[in-house]
Amino acid sequence: MNVTVHDHDRGHYECEKGTFTDFPLTMEADEAPPRLAAFSRWRVDGGRIRRRTVNGVTYADITHQNRVWTYRLSPAYTWTPSPSGGFSQWPHSFDVGELPD
Repeated sequence: MNVTVHDHDRGHYECEKGTFTDFPLTMEADEAPPRLAAFSRWRVDGGRIRRRTVNGVTYADITHQNRVWTYRLSPAYTWTPSPSGGFSQWPHSFDVGELPD
């Protein structure tokens, strides 16, 4: 998924689906998970985020409020114009997770 990085240090991003941040380290008991979130490929979450792949599609399962929330993950990248007139694709170290409607 093509992503615009607004502030990498603070985890603020944007894609065609909307603006989003890094998945929160903690959430309040009555807080629902965000619709879109960045999931680091490197951050260790103590087992609360479980990644899995089914038929070539990668998902992240988060247990919160005694419920499992399943995000569909897409690799994050940025398109950059190249001098030759085409575009280059630069990968990021996170995936974009989207909750289904």
